[in-house]
Amino acid sequence: MGINAVLLAIILALALLGTEITRRINDTEARARMDEITTRVARRIAERMNLYQYGLRGLSASIQAVGFDRFSREHFARYSRARNIESEFPGARGFGVIRRVPAEETASFIAAARSDGRPAFTLREIEPNPAERWVIQYIDPESNNLGSEGLDIASEPNRREAAENAVESGEPTLTQPITLVQAGGKKESAFLLLRPNYRTGKLLDSPQARRAAAFGLSFSPLLIDEVLAKVDLYAQEISFSLDSLNKDGAAKRFYQTPGFAPSSSNMSTTRPIRLFGVEWVLSMHATPAFFERLNHVAPKMVGLLIALALTGALLSANLFLLARKRRAQLLGSQIKLAAIVESSNDAIIGKSIEGIVSSWNRAAEEMFGYPAAEAIGHSIASLIVPDSLQEDEKAILAKLQRGEKIANFITRRKRKNGSEVEVSVSISPIFDSNGQIVGASKTVHDVTEQQLAARHINDLNTTLEQRVAERTAQLEEARSALHTVLDAMPSMVAYWDRNCINRFANRAYLEWFGVSPRDLYGTHIRKLLGDSLYERNMPYISRALQGEVQTFERDIPRPDGKGIRHSIAHYLPNVVEQSVEGFYVIVHDVTELIDSRNQLQQAREQQLRMDRLASLGLMVAGVAHELNTPLGAAMLTLDRLSEALAQFKTAMEAGLRKSDVQRLSTEFDDGLAMTSRYLSRGAEIIRQFKQVASDRAGAERRVFVANEVVRDVIHLMDSQIRNGAVKVALDLQADIELDSYPGVVGQVLQNLVQNALVHAFNTDASGVIKISMHTTPASDSITLTVTDDGKGIPEPLRERIWDPFFTTRRGEGGTGLGLHIVQRMVTELLGGAIAQGRPQQGHGCEFVVTIPKHAPLASEEAASPTTANHT
Repeated sequence: MGINAVLLAIILALALLGTEITRRINDTEARARMDEITTRVARRIAERMNLYQYGLRGLSASIQAVGFDRFSREHFARYSRARNIESEFPGARGFGVIRRVPAEETASFIAAARSDGRPAFTLREIEPNPAERWVIQYIDPESNNLGSEGLDIASEPNRREAAENAVESGEPTLTQPITLVQAGGKKESAFLLLRPNYRTGKLLDSPQARRAAAFGLSFSPLLIDEVLAKVDLYAQEISFSLDSLNKDGAAKRFYQTPGFAPSSSNMSTTRPIRLFGVEWVLSMHATPAFFERLNHVAPKMVGLLIALALTGALLSANLFLLARKRRAQLLGSQIKLAAIVESSNDAIIGKSIEGIVSSWNRAAEEMFGYPAAEAIGHSIASLIVPDSLQEDEKAILAKLQRGEKIANFITRRKRKNGSEVEVSVSISPIFDSNGQIVGASKTVHDVTEQQLAARHINDLNTTLEQRVAERTAQLEEARSALHTVLDAMPSMVAYWDRNCINRFANRAYLEWFGVSPRDLYGTHIRKLLGDSLYERNMPYISRALQGEVQTFERDIPRPDGKGIRHSIAHYLPNVVEQSVEGFYVIVHDVTELIDSRNQLQQAREQQLRMDRLASLGLMVAGVAHELNTPLGAAMLTLDRLSEALAQFKTAMEAGLRKSDVQRLSTEFDDGLAMTSRYLSRGAEIIRQFKQVASDRAGAERRVFVANEVVRDVIHLMDSQIRNGAVKVALDLQADIELDSYPGVVGQVLQNLVQNALVHAFNTDASGVIKISMHTTPASDSITLTVTDDGKGIPEPLRERIWDPFFTTRRGEGGTGLGLHIVQRMVTELLGGAIAQGRPQQGHGCEFVVTIPKHAPLASEEAASPTTANHT
C-alpha cells in the first residue's frame, strides 16, 4: 500500500507537470503567433503609408519636367487626369502642391493664383502668421478636400515643423497627428505627407543649401481611418491602437480599433514603426477569436489524460516488472546491434525510452567531444541539448513514449566545450519482442555549413526581391514622368516599328492628325498618312529603316481640308545591337513661323524701299534748307560790306574825315564778325552731316569701367550745367565693365544731356536730370537711362524726334540732327537700342539706352546698315 500511495502521488505530480508543460507550450505558441501578427500588421501599415510617396514622386517629377516658373493649374490638372488616385493610392484623400511664399510676396502670389484659374482664391490661416508662408495652391480631387485650397500650413506649428524638416532633410516627412480642415469631425487623426521640391541646377549638399533651393512641397492629406480601411489587419483576432511620439517622447493616440482593451489572458505586445521622420507605437491585445484559432488543447485535459494513463500503467506495473528482465536483455541485444554503425560518419546514439544514453559511436565522440565512457548512462538531454531546447527534448521523449512517429528535424546541439552546432536529427524507435518501444536510435548529421549557405541564399533572395521592387518603382516613375513630358511638348513625337506599325504617339501627334490613341496604336503608317503623303514620305522611311537620320520640310494639307500646314520632320532610327528596330518621328509645326517670316520679309523689303526714298528726300531737303540760311546771310553781309567799301572810296576822293574812317571801321568789324558767324554755322552743319555718315573706323575700342565715363562727361559739362538752375542726379551701379567704345558712349550721354538742357526747360527754370545705369537682369547688357522733369515731348511729335533735320527750335539754332546722331551711334556703333520711356512722375522726358557689354566685332560691323550705305 505504501508503494501504491507513493506511485499515486507521483502520478498526480506528473499530471500537474503535464498541465503546466501544456500551458507553457500553449503560451509559447500564442506568443509566437502574436509576434507574427504584430510584425505583419506593422509591415502592412508601413507598406500602405510608403505607397503614397510614389504618387508624390510622380507629382514632383511633373513639376520638374514643366519647370517651376511655368507649372500652372492646367499642368496640375493634366497630371491628375493621368493618375487614378482611388485605385493607385487607396486611402489617400488626394495629392496637391504647396508653394513657398515669402511674407513680402503674399499679395503678388494671391494675384497670380487668382489669374491661374481661381478668381476667388484667398489666403486662409489657422493662426496668424506674419512670417514666411507655405500655401496650398493646388489639390485634387477637390471633392475630398473642400476648404483646404489657400491654407497656409505654416500658420500651425505642427505642420510648419514638418515642412521645415522635409526641406532641410530632402526626404518625405510626416506631420504629427493633426485635424484636417476638410475633415473637422476627425480630431487629430490625420496627417500630411510632405515631399520637398527644389529648383533645378542648385547644390543640395547641406540643410542650408536645400532650404535655399526649395520652392515648394508636394503633399498628400491622409486620414488614418481611410488609410487603414481596406488593409487586412486581423481585426477579428486582435485589437490595437496607434500612438505618435513627438520629439520630447510624449505619445499622442490617434487611432484605436473598436473595443480596444487588454484581454483576460494578458496577451499584449507593442512594436515601434518608423515612418518618414516620425515614430509610431503599435499596441496590440489578443481577442477571444485569437485563442480559438490557435485550437490549443486545454492544459487541464492533458493533465487528466496523463493521470488516467499513469493510473493504467500502475495497474500493469506487475506485468511490467515481470517483463523488465526480458526488456533489458532485448535492449542489450539492440545496443550490440548498434555497433555495426560505429564507423559511420554521422553520430549514431542509442538511448532508452527515458532518454538515457545506451550507445555512443566514434562520430558522436568527435562531434560532441564526450568519450563514450562519459556519455553512456547519462541523460542525453543533460549532455548535448541546450538549455533553451530542453522543453523540446522532453516533448520528443513524450512522443516517443506514446509511440508517435517523429519526423526528421533540424535543431541545435551543444558540444562539451559549450559551443553549439546545427544538426539534422532522425529518430528510429527500438521495439522489444512484444512490439513495445523500449528505446530509440538517433542519427545526428552536422548541417552547419548547409544552414549557413541556406541562410545566405535566403538573404540574397530577399535583397534581390527588394532591389527588383525598387527598380520596378523607379522605372514606373521614370515612365510616368517621360509620358508627362512628351505629352506636354508642343512638338509631335511618335514611334513606328520596323513594320511601320505605331507603338507610341504623344498628345500633340494625336491632335495633329485628329485621331485617338486607341485608333492609332497598332495602325500602319500608310493608313494614317494616306496613299499620297505615304508615297511622298516613303523614301525617308526607307532610309530611316536603313539606319540613316532623315530631316526634311513638308507642307501637309489640314485634316479638314482648310489650308496647308508647314512642318519640319525628323526620322531617327532606333538601332539595337546594330539592327534597326524602328524609327522615331519628331515633327515641329512651323506654320505660324513660316507665315510670319514671309510677312516680315515682305514688310522689311517694303520698308527698306520707303526708308531709302525718305532718307534721300530728307537729305536733299535738309542740306538745301540748312545750308541756305547761313550762306545766304553771309552773302547779304558781304554785299553790305561791298557797298560800305564803295562809299569809303568815294569819301577818299572827296577827302577823308576821321568820322568816316571810324564809321567804316565799325561797319567792317560788325560785318566780318557776322560773316564769320554765319560761315561757322555752315561749317558746323557740314561737320554734323559728316558725323551722320561716319562709321566706327575712327573709334577706339577697349575695356573700361562705364560709370567712370559717365562721371567724366558730367565733369566736362559742369560749367554748362551750373550756368542754369538744373541739377544732375546720378544712380550708377559700381564696377560695370564694357568691352566697347568709351568715346562713343560718352558722346551719346553728352548729346542726351545737352538735349535735355536745351529743350526740356525754359530759361532760368529749375529741374532735375537723372542719370541711372544698371546691369540688365538675365542679359549680358546694361541699361543707361536719362530722365528729366521738364516740359516733355508732345504726343504727336514723339515718333518724329529720331528723323534727321526735325527740330522744334529751328529759328533758335537747332539742326534736328542730335537725336538722329545718337540713334545711329547706339544702334550701329555700339550694337544696342534706344527708346523713349515714360517718366514715373508723369511729365518730362525719358530716354532708355540698352548697350551690350561686348560691342559687335568687325565681322558684324561689315554687315551693318552703315557699311552697306557707304559701299
